[in-house]
Amino acid sequence: MRQSVINVELFGMPRVVAGTRRIEATGTHLGDVLQSAVERAPVLRSYITDEGGDWLNPGYTFVVDGQFTNDPGQPVSPDSDVLLVARASGG
Repeated sequence: MRQSVINVELFGMPRVVAGTRRIEATGTHLGDVLQSAVERAPVLRSYITDEGGDWLNPGYTFVVDGQFTNDPGQPVSPDSDVLLVARASGG
């Protein structure tokens, strides 16, 4: 299956650390998208991922199409609105 290009908007510290507001990542699920994003902006890995680098650390979350989620199996498509935010940013 061909990997979809997903635009991931960065907010707060991820944006500052990466030096960009958006990363083009690939994947069909959030777990794939996260790995692709940190490959494109390796500096993010030490800030946003857990100790193993496999998933988000507890300080960060994704928002997909307006819904907060920490499910690496969450399906995404090129039409998905994907944001990466600090949990404190979410209110």
